[in-house]
Amino acid sequence: CCPPIKGLSAASLDSLCASVEVKEFRNGDLVFEEGDDPDGFYIVLIGLAHVLSDSGGLGLQPVNNLSPGQGFGELALLHKSHRSA
Repeated sequence: CCPPIKGLSAASLDSLCASVEVKEFRNGDLVFEEGDDPDGFYIVLIGLAHVLSDSGGLGLQPVNNLSPGQGFGELALLHKSHRSA
């Protein structure tokens, strides 16, 4: 099941857990790349997620660091577009 998420009641957490898949990533693992089709919304539970972008042709550059409780990947789902970063 899902770990507790601040601000969610037990009933809401149970409902959420029934519809999510918990994935584990190790340091250095790639979650997705710019241009990929959307496959889900991600929430950092433990550790950090580093967001890198290759815009400008300078190679991968850090654009954000996400900590526990922060989510990413929603824009491509909401706009039905490819991943942006």
